[in-house]
Amino acid sequence: MRELPSQKRARFGALGLSTYDVLLLTDDVATAAYFDAALAAGAPAKLATNWILSDLSAHCNVSRFPVPLLGNATGVPTPTA
Repeated sequence: MRELPSQKRARFGALGLSTYDVLLLTDDVATAAYFDAALAAGAPAKLATNWILSDLSAHCNVSRFPVPLLGNATGVPTPTA
């Protein structure tokens, strides 16, 4: 069974992230999956959060290359519908 959004928010919050960061990360399934992949690769939670929500998001917005496609291009697993 997949993790419910409320469970994912609680898990991310337990990492010491702010409520604001948790809500932004869990607003999009692909972004949450990318964050999970960053954690699995050993990235510190707050550093990964800052990078995903600022630098990566800005790059995706400018290049019109959404996070789900970025995940496929880098080998990071993205969720399926």
